[in-house]
Amino acid sequence: MTLSTCLRRRWAAVLLCLAAASCAIPAAALTATPPLAIPFAVRTGGETAHTDLRIAQQGIYRFGLTFQAVNVRDSSEVYALLDLMGDAENPYPSSASPPPNYGVPLSLSLRIERLEPGPVAVVFDRTTDQVQRYAGFGGRFLKKIGDVTLDRGVYRVTVKNLRPAAQLSNLSVHIHINKAYLGK
Repeated sequence: MTLSTCLRRRWAAVLLCLAAASCAIPAAALTATPPLAIPFAVRTGGETAHTDLRIAQQGIYRFGLTFQAVNVRDSSEVYALLDLMGDAENPYPSSASPPPNYGVPLSLSLRIERLEPGPVAVVFDRTTDQVQRYAGFGGRFLKKIGDVTLDRGVYRVTVKNLRPAAQLSNLSVHIHINKAYLGK
């Protein structure tokens, strides 16, 4: 047996062991746990982000977008794009008030499927055209997609951008998933 044949067989054995080990990794080891940030693009329509998520504690989880200004000289421009100033004249609008301005229109689809335990089932499936602001601090600006109550288990989360928002191309965008602390 030549040296090259011997090396080929060893590499084949190593690759076989690695393949067997990768198949032995449980699906749970490949899931993420909140808090979590996933890069996302809103400048083009049709962008989709997927992640498998392990929920260890039942509760309400917030799904939203985090915008970070990149190469923006004037933060008021970001505030205007995302409509983060609010309406100081009418902080509690009534049904007679004009509809609120949510900044550059975003249309997103959020779908959550339970993978474990039990059979695969859709637990949340919603499309929204009104991604609302809820915070801004330290050059980061947050908009909420939705709050969802999740039991313990493994879920597949899919967020899809349905409308391009080229005006937001100077902003770094992440989908954030974290436990919603709504006070006591």
